[in-house]
Amino acid sequence: MRETLNNNFLRISKIPRESGHEEKIADFFVNVAKENNLYYFKDENNNVLNKKKGNITSKPIALQAHLDMICVKSKDNNT
Repeated sequence: MRETLNNNFLRISKIPRESGHEEKIADFFVNVAKENNLYYFKDENNNVLNKKKGNITSKPIALQAHLDMICVKSKDNNT
């Protein structure tokens, strides 16, 4: 479980997502939903909702986060 969490964190960390340019990270989460047969919705502002069907005995949970990050250009980076 911990290895999976770390691997996913590393995958997400490699996706540039400056404020106002969250297309790539939004598409990442849409693809995660598709790969796992989950319901998803993406709006014109790149807000993404992924939903997994629960069962009648489970309590619902919600996780919410920002998709953007602060990008800082270093002197040795040309991108």
